[in-house]
Amino acid sequence: MVMFCITCILTNLYGQKQNNHWAFGFREGLDFNSGTPVAIQTRMGTGGYMNYEGSATVSDRYTGQLLFYTQGSVVWDRNHNIMPNGQNLSTDPVVWSSAQAALIIPILSTPDQYYLFTLGQTATGSLHGLLPNSAMLSYSVIDMSLNGGLGDVVAGRKNIHMDSILSEQMIAIAGTDCNIWLLVHDKSNVFKAYEVTANGTIRPPVLSAVGAGFPAGNNPGEAATLMKASPDGKKISAAYRYHNRIGFYAAELYDFDAATGIVSNPLGLRFMNTDKVIYGTCFSPDNSKLYFQESGSNVRIYQFNLSAGTPSAIQASQTLIGTNNHLGGDMQLAPDGKIYVCGVTSGGFSLRGNLYAINAPNQLGVACQLQNTPVPLIAPDSVSYGLPNLVVYPPQDTVSVTTALCEPADSFRLSAPPGFYHFEWNDGTTDSVVVIRTQGTYWVRSVNACMLRTDTFFVEPNTVQVDLGADIEVCAGSSVLLQLQGGVSSGSYRWSTGAATASIQVSQSGGYWLRVDIAGCVATDTVNVTMHEYPVVSLGNDTGTCDVDVPYVLRNNVEEAGVSYLWSNGLSDTVMGITKTGKYWLELSRYGCVSSDTIHVEVVPAPYVYAGNDSIICEQFPTRIGTEVAGASYLWSTGATTPYIEVNESDEYILEVNLRGCRVRDTVIITAMPVPDIDLGEDGDICAEEVIVLDGSYGTNSRYDWNTGETTGSISVTSAGTYAVTVTSEHHCVGSDTIVLSYYPNPLVYLGMDTSVCEETPLVIAARTVNADSVRWSDGSIGKSLIVMYGDRYIATGINKCGTGSDTIEVRQIFCDIWVPNAFTPNGDGVNDVFRVLGNIGRLEGFGLSVYNRWGERVFHTQDKYAGWDGFYKGIPGQLGTYVYLLQYSIGGTPYQEQGSFHLLR
Repeated sequence: MVMFCITCILTNLYGQKQNNHWAFGFREGLDFNSGTPVAIQTRMGTGGYMNYEGSATVSDRYTGQLLFYTQGSVVWDRNHNIMPNGQNLSTDPVVWSSAQAALIIPILSTPDQYYLFTLGQTATGSLHGLLPNSAMLSYSVIDMSLNGGLGDVVAGRKNIHMDSILSEQMIAIAGTDCNIWLLVHDKSNVFKAYEVTANGTIRPPVLSAVGAGFPAGNNPGEAATLMKASPDGKKISAAYRYHNRIGFYAAELYDFDAATGIVSNPLGLRFMNTDKVIYGTCFSPDNSKLYFQESGSNVRIYQFNLSAGTPSAIQASQTLIGTNNHLGGDMQLAPDGKIYVCGVTSGGFSLRGNLYAINAPNQLGVACQLQNTPVPLIAPDSVSYGLPNLVVYPPQDTVSVTTALCEPADSFRLSAPPGFYHFEWNDGTTDSVVVIRTQGTYWVRSVNACMLRTDTFFVEPNTVQVDLGADIEVCAGSSVLLQLQGGVSSGSYRWSTGAATASIQVSQSGGYWLRVDIAGCVATDTVNVTMHEYPVVSLGNDTGTCDVDVPYVLRNNVEEAGVSYLWSNGLSDTVMGITKTGKYWLELSRYGCVSSDTIHVEVVPAPYVYAGNDSIICEQFPTRIGTEVAGASYLWSTGATTPYIEVNESDEYILEVNLRGCRVRDTVIITAMPVPDIDLGEDGDICAEEVIVLDGSYGTNSRYDWNTGETTGSISVTSAGTYAVTVTSEHHCVGSDTIVLSYYPNPLVYLGMDTSVCEETPLVIAARTVNADSVRWSDGSIGKSLIVMYGDRYIATGINKCGTGSDTIEVRQIFCDIWVPNAFTPNGDGVNDVFRVLGNIGRLEGFGLSVYNRWGERVFHTQDKYAGWDGFYKGIPGQLGTYVYLLQYSIGGTPYQEQGSFHLLR
C-alpha cells in the first residue's frame, strides 16, 4: 500500500502577462516579456487607420504571447493582419481620436473570448467637427478560436450599442466576486459602473453621482481627458481639463468599492500653475503616489503623495517632478513597474512625439526619477497622445487541501483539481492527469479565471491497520458498541455515520465502516450488524366457540419462518386444540428473540336458531323472517344486524347468530313472485258495428274482475267506453290495466246541386268531406276535386278506417255561348287560378263582373271582360268556401244580368 498526502502551497505561480505587449502611436509597440521593454513594429495607425489617442492590446495571460490590438475602429491579430471581420468596430467614425478609445475585458468563463469596448470622441472643434458633444459606447466580441486560432469578431455580436452622452473616459477594474467592472463617466458628474460577470453577462450600470465632474455647458474638448484606477482597484483619478477655473477642480481623486461598483469620497485637486489644462494621470505600482501631466506646450508633471493622510495634506504634497518640453499626453503603468509618459512634439494632425519614463514611481518627489531621454522605439517621433488601456483580471484566490489515499504501489493516477486549466507538473507534464509508479514527492500548479493553487503529493507506504472484529447479531431494540479491536489507535476517525469518535453506539442493522487517518495514512474496515426482529405472535382477541365445534384449534395468525413454538400445554406443535373454557398462551423463539401472546376462549352451548319456512310470496307484499336468541348478536347475508328482516325478493337468506363467540346459522329460501303484467293495449278508436276483443289473460288459476262485471280472461266489446280489469294470480299477486275506446264515425261527402257543363269549357266538381281520409271518384280518380268536360252522373266516395260515405251529382252537358265556372283553385299551379267569364266573350259590351263573400261584402269588381279574380282580397288570400257573382253585359244594345255562386278551392 502507498499513501498520497495532498497539501496546497500558497505561491505566486503565474505572473499576470496580459499586458506584456503594447501597441500605440504610429506602427509602434513594446514587448515586456523579457522584463525589459523591447521595441517592436505594429500596424497601429497605418493603412489609413489613424490613431491619435487611446488604444488597447491584450496578450495571453499565462504565456505573454500577443493576441490582438486595436485603436477602436480596426483590430489586428498577432501576425499584424486585420482580422477578417475586424473593421468598422465602433459606432463612432472617429473613435481613433478618443482619449480612451478602446478597452479589452476577458470573458472569464470562456478563456478564448474577449469583450472589445469602444468609446467615441466628444470634440467638435477644429480637429474633427464630425460628431455631437458626447461619446457613444458600444462593444463587440472577439473569439480567439476563430480564424485558425488568430481570432475574429463573432458574427452578430459586433458594434452593439450600450450608452451615449459620455465623456472619453473608460477603464476596467477587477471586482471581488470573479467579476470585472467597466467604468465610464458621463458629461456631468455621474460615474457608470457596468458589471461584467464571470459568464460574460453585462449587467445594468451602478450609478454614482459624485464630485464636481464636468460642468454644464463645458467645452466639448474638456471631456477628452483620462481616468485611471490604482493597481489595487481602490482609488480612481480623473483629469477634467478645467484650467483651474473658479469653482471647479482640474482633477479629482475618488474611492472605488470593487464589491458594489460605487464611486465615493471625491477629493478635488488644484495645481500650481494656471496656464495649462490636465490631461494624463497614473498611480504608482504601490498605490501610494498619484501623477498628473498637463496638456499644451512645455507641460509639467506633478506628483501627489496619497500617504500624506488628510485631504489637505494630500493637496499640500503636490510636487513638480519635472517638465516635458512637449505637448504632453497619456501616462501608463507598465509590467516592468515603470510609468511611461507620452511627449508629443508637434500639433495639428501630426501629433508625433516620443516616449519617456518615470523609473522609480513609488519614490517620493524627484526621487521618482523622471527620465528626459526618449525610450528607444522602432522610429523616432512615432508616439501620439495615447497609450493602451490596461487589461485586468480578478485577483486569484488560493486554497489549502490536505487528504490521504491508499492505493496499490505499482501505479496510481494523480489528478489536478476539476474546473481549472493551464496545468504544470514537476516533471513538465501539462495534462490534467499523470500516472506515478514510485514513491516520492509530486506537485501540480493549476489556474482558472479566479483561482491559483499548487497541490503537493507525498507518496509513502501505509502502515495503518483497522479491525472492527466479527459481524454482530442481536435482537432489535438493542444497542451495540463498535470500536477498534485491541485498543484505541491515535489519529483521526471517520465512521460511515459521520461520527469522528473512536467508538460509536448503533441500534440499526447495516454495514458500518471506520476510516482511520494517522498522519495522512489511511485504512478502513467494515463490520456488519444485524438487528433481528422479534417474532410476531397473534392469537387474536378473546373469543368463544360452540360446544358442538370442539376441539377449537388455536394457531398463530402471522406466518413466521424459522421460529420454534411453545404452547401453554408444554407442546411445541404449530397448533393446539382445546375443549374447555380457559386461558391459553403461545411463545415463539428465533435467534434467541422471544415473543408471546395469550387468549381466553369460552366454550358456549350452541343456541337453537330457526329463520323461518321456505316460502313463495308476492313481491308486492313483503314477508318477515328471522328469530331471536337472548344475549346474542345477529348478522344476515344481506348485512342486516337485527333478529328479523322484511324481504320481498327471491333469494337464499342466511342468518348467523353469535352467542358469546358461538356462531350458529340457519337458511330460508324465499321465492318472490312478480306482480301480474297486464296489458290491454293502447287507447284507441272503435267503429260502428265493430267488435274488439280485450285480452287480460295471465297464468293458470288466475282470477279476473272486469268493470263490466265479466270474470273471463278476455271480453268482446262493440261500443266506445273505458274498460278495466284486475287480475289476481294463484299466488295472490294483483295486477291491473285500463283502456279507453272512442267512437270513430263513417265519413260524409257533399257535392252540391246538379249543374251543367259547357262543351267548350271544363267544369271543376269539388267534394266537401267530413272525417274522410281520402276521396275516390266514380271514374277511379282520387282527390277532393274532379275536372269534367262532359255531362254524366258523377259519384264521390269518402273513405276512412271505419268505412265509406258517398254523394252523387248530375252534370248536364250544354252548348254555352258564355259561361261562368262553378269553382276555381288559385294555388299558383297554372290551372284554373283565376275566376272569370269564359266562352265567346269578344261580342260582350258594357261589361261588369262583381264577386261577393258570404256576408255580402264585394271582394272583387272589374269592367275588363278579359280580367278575373285571383282569389285575394286586400292583399290577403280569400277564405275557402262559396262566393256569389253578379254579371252585367249587353249584346247588340240589349242588356243582360246573371248571378250565381261558385267555390274557392285550394
